Amino acid sequence: MKITIFNTILLTCFLSGCANQASQFIIAPELGAIHSNIYQEQQIKLKVIDIRPGTHIAQILSSNEAAKLYSSKNTLDGVINNVMDKQLKAQGLKLTNESQNAIEIRIDNALITVEQALIKYNATSKITLRFIINNGEKTLTKTFRSTTTSNGPFSSDIAVLERDFNQQLSNLLNQALNNAEIQQHIGK
Repeated sequence: MKITIFNTILLTCFLSGCANQASQFIIAPELGAIHSNIYQEQQIKLKVIDIRPGTHIAQILSSNEAAKLYSSKNTLDGVINNVMDKQLKAQGLKLTNESQNAIEIRIDNALITVEQALIKYNATSKITLRFIINNGEKTLTKTFRSTTTSNGPFSSDIAVLERDFNQQLSNLLNQALNNAEIQQHIGK
């Protein structure tokens, strides 16, 4: 009898410990291959700055409970820098720190907020990226925003939130890379 009670307590502690561990949020935007060479070996400096007040990507809010925050192992600015580095090089830009021409990407907002109720959830994902391009003569600032919402029964699935966030981020980065005004400003 005592062994059964002990095993039950041990199993309960083990299961509750597993339930409270938050997994890392995976940031992995996928952009299509670009091989346009529109910039023809022009030189430019790339800088990505995360100016958000917090570094977490998702927060799950439930009444009478502390918010559950999900962060990424890799920083959002680091991920965007790597993706943009690859894509800009594929467009023909030569990235160097010695260039007076510069692209600065500011992450103003990137957050999923989930309002978790007992039998349903509502999720809102907001991303705002500001591109500041200096071509040596003039500065162009373009802001790209995206807000998505989803809801469903029971509780939210972090894997679905990751997938939707990565698609949303990929779409914004593609919009910026294919923006005619940005391309024209860099090309001057």
